[in-house]
Amino acid sequence: MTINSIDTISRALAATLSNKDYTNMNTTILASEVASIMADNLARMVTQRTFPNTEQINSAVQGVISLIQKCLYILQTILTPNMPQDPTVDVMRNYLEYMKIFTSGGTAAFSLQEQTFLVQKQLQKYFVQKVLKSKASQTALPYLTLALRKLMDYLAQLIQMGDEQLVLEDEEYVFISVEKRSVKAVAGTQLKRPRVNVDLTGLTTTHGLVKCNASQVTFKTIIFKKNPYFWGEFADRITSYVPVLQIDGAVLPNARVTYSFQNKVEAACNDKTPTYKEDNLDKIIYMVFDRQHAADDILFFIRPNTTGLKYDVYLRIAEKPNLKEKKFDYHTAMKTDHWTNEDGYKLLIKSSEFAGTGKIWIALKPLLEQGSDDTLLKSKFCANVTSVSCLEWIQKKAVWDKDKCRVSPTCTRSVTVCDCDNRMLASGEPMTVGTTSYVPLSEIDFDNKVVDELSIGRGPVIGVIIVLGSLYVLFALWAWREDQKDKYKWSYSLLIDNDIADNAFYIVSVYTGLRSASGTNSKVGFILVGEDGETDIRRLDDDSHVGFERGSVRTFVMSTRRYLGELICLRIWHDDSGGNNSSWFLNKVVVTDLADRARYIFVCNRWFDYDTGDKKVDRLLTATSHHRSFTEFISYTVAEQHLWFSVFLRPIRSNFTRVQRLSCLLGMMCITMIVSTMVIRTPNENTRINEVKIGPFRFSLENVQAALISLAVGTVVVTIASFFFTNAENNENKRHRSWVLDNYRKANARFKFDPSIVGREFAPPAEDALQYNYIFLPHVCIYVGWTILVMSVVVASSLIVLYSESWKLMKSEDWMTSFFISCLCSMFVTEVIKVVCFMLVYAMMCPRAYEPPDPEIDIDSLEEITKRNSATLNIGPHFQGVLPLPKIPDEKTLMNNQINRIRNHQLIKILFQLVVYSGLLYIVYKISYESRDPRSFYLKNHVSEMFTFKTVTDLKSYTTWLDEQFINNYFSKTYYGASPDTETRPYTEDLVNFRVGPARLRQLRITPEPCIGPLATKTVCHNRFVEKKKQTHDFCKGWVLLPCPETEKSTSLTSTAWLYKSSDEVWGFTTIADYNSYGGGGYFMKLDVNSDVSKKIFRELKENNWFDNMTRAVILEFSLFNANANLFVYAKFVAEFPEMGGFLPYSTVSVFRLFLHSGPDGDFIMILELVFVLIMFFATLGIAYQIFTDPKTFIKSIWNILDILALIMSYVSTTMFVIKLGIITKTIKVFREDKNEYIGFENLEFYDYFTNATFGILVFILSVRISRILGYSGKINEMAAVICNAADDLLGFLCIFSIATLGYVICGTMLFGRDEGRFKTVYESFGTITETFIGKNKVTDIIKSQPIYAEIYYATFLLLVLMTLITIAAAILNFSIADVREETAKLAPTNIMELIWDRIVVLAGKLQAPKKAKKASVVRRDSESELREILADLHLFIRNLKKANRYRLTDHEEEMPVVHTQNNSVQLVSKSLKTPLILHHDTDINNCILNRIVIRLKLPLVLVKTSDMDVNDEDEFVFACLFAALIKSLRCKELKEAQKSGKKTKKEAKVPVDSSMAIES
Repeated sequence: MTINSIDTISRALAATLSNKDYTNMNTTILASEVASIMADNLARMVTQRTFPNTEQINSAVQGVISLIQKCLYILQTILTPNMPQDPTVDVMRNYLEYMKIFTSGGTAAFSLQEQTFLVQKQLQKYFVQKVLKSKASQTALPYLTLALRKLMDYLAQLIQMGDEQLVLEDEEYVFISVEKRSVKAVAGTQLKRPRVNVDLTGLTTTHGLVKCNASQVTFKTIIFKKNPYFWGEFADRITSYVPVLQIDGAVLPNARVTYSFQNKVEAACNDKTPTYKEDNLDKIIYMVFDRQHAADDILFFIRPNTTGLKYDVYLRIAEKPNLKEKKFDYHTAMKTDHWTNEDGYKLLIKSSEFAGTGKIWIALKPLLEQGSDDTLLKSKFCANVTSVSCLEWIQKKAVWDKDKCRVSPTCTRSVTVCDCDNRMLASGEPMTVGTTSYVPLSEIDFDNKVVDELSIGRGPVIGVIIVLGSLYVLFALWAWREDQKDKYKWSYSLLIDNDIADNAFYIVSVYTGLRSASGTNSKVGFILVGEDGETDIRRLDDDSHVGFERGSVRTFVMSTRRYLGELICLRIWHDDSGGNNSSWFLNKVVVTDLADRARYIFVCNRWFDYDTGDKKVDRLLTATSHHRSFTEFISYTVAEQHLWFSVFLRPIRSNFTRVQRLSCLLGMMCITMIVSTMVIRTPNENTRINEVKIGPFRFSLENVQAALISLAVGTVVVTIASFFFTNAENNENKRHRSWVLDNYRKANARFKFDPSIVGREFAPPAEDALQYNYIFLPHVCIYVGWTILVMSVVVASSLIVLYSESWKLMKSEDWMTSFFISCLCSMFVTEVIKVVCFMLVYAMMCPRAYEPPDPEIDIDSLEEITKRNSATLNIGPHFQGVLPLPKIPDEKTLMNNQINRIRNHQLIKILFQLVVYSGLLYIVYKISYESRDPRSFYLKNHVSEMFTFKTVTDLKSYTTWLDEQFINNYFSKTYYGASPDTETRPYTEDLVNFRVGPARLRQLRITPEPCIGPLATKTVCHNRFVEKKKQTHDFCKGWVLLPCPETEKSTSLTSTAWLYKSSDEVWGFTTIADYNSYGGGGYFMKLDVNSDVSKKIFRELKENNWFDNMTRAVILEFSLFNANANLFVYAKFVAEFPEMGGFLPYSTVSVFRLFLHSGPDGDFIMILELVFVLIMFFATLGIAYQIFTDPKTFIKSIWNILDILALIMSYVSTTMFVIKLGIITKTIKVFREDKNEYIGFENLEFYDYFTNATFGILVFILSVRISRILGYSGKINEMAAVICNAADDLLGFLCIFSIATLGYVICGTMLFGRDEGRFKTVYESFGTITETFIGKNKVTDIIKSQPIYAEIYYATFLLLVLMTLITIAAAILNFSIADVREETAKLAPTNIMELIWDRIVVLAGKLQAPKKAKKASVVRRDSESELREILADLHLFIRNLKKANRYRLTDHEEEMPVVHTQNNSVQLVSKSLKTPLILHHDTDINNCILNRIVIRLKLPLVLVKTSDMDVNDEDEFVFACLFAALIKSLRCKELKEAQKSGKKTKKEAKVPVDSSMAIES
């Protein structure tokens, strides 16, 4: 081969490769092989010839170089250079936007769908091209490399040592050079090539260990200006030239070789003057840049105009570094040795140290040296970021290895320096090295502003604080009033019927249960029985306040005439006088004998009620000395130790008031809020994972963690404050009043707004004899606790308001969520744990801890106080006749009360059920109706008419419908004045409905099977579609078997239409059409661009026989959204191709609403949903309790079964609703990530329909339940009774009727199924027969098809079924109705509606303004004669005493002293009414008692006792005197009232006051 032939062949092949029509990968590979051969021949010719023709050789070399250049051009020209290994749609779109492809035709030349289509086609071409060219390059590149080396050998023959390097270079692709130098000349220097330098430090010869400086070294260099190894890993990131270095005659002995690459893009540094906000005290400068690859190192350059300014550097992903809260991901400091005059400070951050990607924030905190001026912070400076990495090509592994090279700290803004392993030392092979270097877009934020979102998060924080403060004030007022009630509720009271002569004293503690409505307002009586006697009937009352509240522990001091000894039993009852609050649940009664401190426990734990339990109000309780109830132990411990519950319950005496407990909760909430502020870290919206958003709350794992940490801190502080409050002495324990209470009572005395005991003066007298010594901390500790709480609230609130100034809305939502979770955890976790710990401690150490502590009692003082405040002194000697005793009602009264109570309870219960069920019905209906809209019908009709599908009759008309009717309406073409480029493209032709994702065609195919039957002319048949026999293989275009041509994806618009995808891959759902049902998988084709592309797709599908004889169904699906009505549309048009031939069109259009929480009603709907969940939860507890207590009775009631069914449907509907929300979230996420992805709303449509169906069933059940309540014992009961009475007969009739109907259904199917569509299946026949029952008798069709059979069939059906059987059913119901009416007339039940109406009438009567009655004159209750009769009886009584010579009575008007005779006789001397009383008695105690009696009643008497007077006679005499004095006192009071009224008669005014009457009174 001659030199001219080499030149000619090379240039001819190069010209051929320039023509695209004759070029492919195979020709390129062959051309590469030819280039290798040409270069080899050329090198040999030069070597063999002594005097070669230099001009010819150079021309041939240029021809070979041209051929190599063309081969590299074909192999390396990729549509999108410098793309990632597997680029995504977004990456490709960003690249095309960067190349300005989308705006080439003007502003917004392409719609989003068109852009996505171009991106996808570009991706397909990219991948196909990359695969083809990678395979070709792996074969051709070795030939080309060999050819280049042969050319370097040729150049080496032409050059001598010391000559300039010989170069062969192509402008775009390749550079080769050969240079010969002595080792001495180049040792310690750099080998400089275009954009690449190699350090030759330590270069030595290869001839032994002795260095020879005169040795010759040859440098052969190949530089690819574009990366030829683009198929390897990381190949997409190579931005530098790729050098291949070979050194002959010498070696670099160093273990590493240093390469210097000049960057294509230099990191520009533009000086800027920093500015700072006033609150930026640290003068921090922020930068932000986008980091693409975590494997790249970061080179950070900052060049201030002075060397005296250094910086601390902080990095954080997605958010600005927060130095105060120490929220950053990486930190380092700029050091002095990092300074260079060219670049300023230079910082290299290795990928192993910081691997974050995405938006990276950098914070620069300046560090001034001592003595430096602050003006340095305002001097100009520049900063930028470069992302770099060094890689080496490993031919054997076909990868770019990052571990073989590392980025050197000597890099500059324009040069990347790589330090690589020296593979030439070990293997002698050439080294191939490349770098990645790009300058990400960075921005300096001098003003310290967040550029992505406005700080609007402070408003919710302030709102929460204001609401919390307002609620605290309201609850604190209520808690203070309850605290005042607790003081009297826990005080030791004196029984109202204690006698002055009682000598035995007991402490009676009454424990009322914590159950709902367990308190009572009835009068309670009891009899206490001991071994030595028993008490009379006693009232359990102290005359201060009535009844026993729920959870109360009331303590009384009881005195008895005689000592009872060891107590045996207690009989206790109530008189049922409390009205609606008559029921009472008594836990126990504890009686303490003050004589011997014996403690007797009378356990009850039963209801005193007519309609609960055993329906008793009178019980006999036996005494026990020890009792421990686990249930009582738990309930009282929870009520006392659970901080949240104890604010409302607080059952036992405690120094820890309700106000203090409420304040502790406020302190805990405030501490929780401020700690959450410090702990919470709000991730970027794009980095949020597994977050659930409900209204303003964002629930995530990070928020739960922050809530638990903040709750732990708050609990510690509150526990300390609680300790001081609980154990410190309270001054108000010694007296039941304070200045607040005094002012409250003064205001109440004036305005009378509080009728309770809090609003009036009352001091329990027995408290003066008690001493509580269980408090061990001084009173000042209470102020310590208050100081802790006040500081916590004030400091926390101030800091929260301060910190929230720059918050985003997202962080405020996280903060509110953390606060909400903290409150829930405090209520249901930490406080529960605390209660359990207290229970364990109490159980082991203090079993009576849940009972109120016993005070020290001064018995002598208590006895004196009891006698001083006895009923004898307060009411009179005959107080037993004055005080009404609580008597057990007789049987008649008991029966009447029981009936009234049952009716009242029944009324209240039914009214409560009516309210609950009505509210629940409204909630369910509102929630379910919100997803429906009356406009749905019109929208459905509009979409159905817009895509008219009923006119399609065969495959030809179907393809025409797709190409014309569907395409013309699915893609908008008319604009009505709107801009066609932006506003109308996402809409349908009506410009109202928005296209949500693209439309999609789905084909279901059947696999061929052997034909059946002797007359089958085909060997293969295609039968009915069955899911198990469907076709699932992948095909190429035209249903050709795999493999497909590699270019098919890039050249065909329908390449995906021939690939099968299962239902799991596409999130498919089964379709039930008119003829058959079809699974969710199939062969899919998206229509996602515009009408022109869609028509080309249809044309290509039709040309390649996408519709053939194996096609059984083609389903067209698409989704729309009508923003005007907030309604979604899912449309499905099914074209069925049955196995018997023909075409069956089927279409369905579903309209539903997905976003329930949008618009003005959204928050209201969300609140209703939460209320519904709460009602469902409590209903579950209630039903479970009823089943647990009495399962048999519960199951017997059909209404209870209905409640269970309603509860089950509630759980089903809630579950479906949650699943629906999850699918909505997933679907919308897919749509937002890629708006060109098909959005399958079929699943949503199914779950929406199923959810509303369950809600509909629930609405029906609740409606029936409400009708039952409204007609309680009325018509509803009668209807139910009719059915129950005739149940057996109806069951027999139903069996006969079902058999007869089924027979006619099957007979009709057999007779008319092949001729009449209304009888083609059993199901259709059943529907037709059912229509006959309601009068839709249409028999003309079947008479035309089968006249004889039809007439016989219809006549017998009328005679046997419609006439005979229906008449029998009516007769059965008539007899049952007669029986039920007869029974109902006997019972005459009351209709609840009548009862409610009666109550409304009574209430209306009470609300009417009372008529003013005429003022009646004051009439004396006793006449003068009656009064004289009473006094005559008293005179007779006293005369009888005088006859016994035991008393002497004198009657004198003048005042006279008390006379003591020698035998101590008694004188009773009358005084005037204004004369003070003088009383003398031999016995001091009795004297004191009588003195107090007379003083209280202001009796004008003098009484002196004789020594021989018997005690019983004395009592009778004293009682008689007191009775007469009471009579006179009443009469004087009436006279005064008559004088005030001015209506007293003259006769009454002239009645003289008889002195004897006064005396004897």
